[in-house]
Amino acid sequence: MGTSPGGGIITSRAGIYDSVLAFDYKSLYPSIMRTFNIDPLSRVPRDVVAPPESVIEAPNGARFRREPGILPEILAQFFASRAEARRHGAERTAYAYKIVMNSFYGVLGTGSCRFASPDLAGAITTLGQHFLFWTRDLVSSLGYEVIYGDTDSIFVRSGRPRGEGREPLEALGRELCAAVNERVSTYVKEKWELESRLELEFEAVYLRFFMPPMRTQAPAHEEGEEGESRGRAKGYAGLRADPSGERVEIVGMEAVRHDWTELAHELQRELLGWVFRDVPAQEVTERLRSFVVSLRAGERDRELVYRRALRKPAEAYVKSSPPHARAAMLLPPEERSGVIRYVWTTEGPQPESRLTAPRTTITTWKSRSSPSWRQWRPTPD
Repeated sequence: MGTSPGGGIITSRAGIYDSVLAFDYKSLYPSIMRTFNIDPLSRVPRDVVAPPESVIEAPNGARFRREPGILPEILAQFFASRAEARRHGAERTAYAYKIVMNSFYGVLGTGSCRFASPDLAGAITTLGQHFLFWTRDLVSSLGYEVIYGDTDSIFVRSGRPRGEGREPLEALGRELCAAVNERVSTYVKEKWELESRLELEFEAVYLRFFMPPMRTQAPAHEEGEEGESRGRAKGYAGLRADPSGERVEIVGMEAVRHDWTELAHELQRELLGWVFRDVPAQEVTERLRSFVVSLRAGERDRELVYRRALRKPAEAYVKSSPPHARAAMLLPPEERSGVIRYVWTTEGPQPESRLTAPRTTITTWKSRSSPSWRQWRPTPD
């Protein structure tokens, strides 16, 4: 079975932004399946001639009959059940419905499913891309800048002055959300003669928002007219504000990855908090200097443990020998599985439970032949 395209990405520019609003489409793929009647039995094969007005055509060329399909009707019941669970505060039940609903798309793109087809999965994802970019264009036409988007979500630069506060931004977010939902309903009706099940939700206010740069940047002439740095996909951080207060929220960056140390988690989170809250540069420098002093003194050794799961037997890592596999080989055979906890020592990575060499406390970047390839190389004190 062939592959289907993935979700859309609106390329971002790296940098720090003020007053950003986040939105996402509620259960986008299940909503698309309901709206466009995507179902294995409603699909019209490509070699079958059918009047254009009798079918619904997706951007990938897949066509579907207008008579209600089975999966869309099941999804309609799940949507109602999930809403009922949320009304009663049963968040775990609501989350279970969400996962099952999303699995309807996943199974249609899985070769082991007897009903799977690239046409079905591709119809869903290309429609998702279509509405992501359509929403970007609509929001832009209303005078706002979309700084990033991924599959079902967009991040909008409000243009409001810094320091205006959460409540005015929330009011603007709700207003913009209502405007998009009204337009998307009209658009689906006019273009496909269908009732839209798509619903954009206003998700969050970020008083400050950070898009990190890609680890490898293209030459300046390829990045933009002003040599703008391209932002990293699927990773960002922001100072989120809601009625309970302000907090640093991090998605897809090192501070929330399990394979980085607790020390890395803490430092990145604190550093972002300092920047978002305008701690003076000199004070940030002093705090970092104090941090390094305590690191060199061995006061943070307990926070320098890496954790990574073995995805195959340690002995099977032949073509490459990642640190956690090398550390695992120093363990007894019965312990060489699951998550390996290891630290860098003067003799390389060693399991936390069986250290035979001094820890290293300083790491430096060492680049090799390609500027896009980098690895951590431990350096002893």
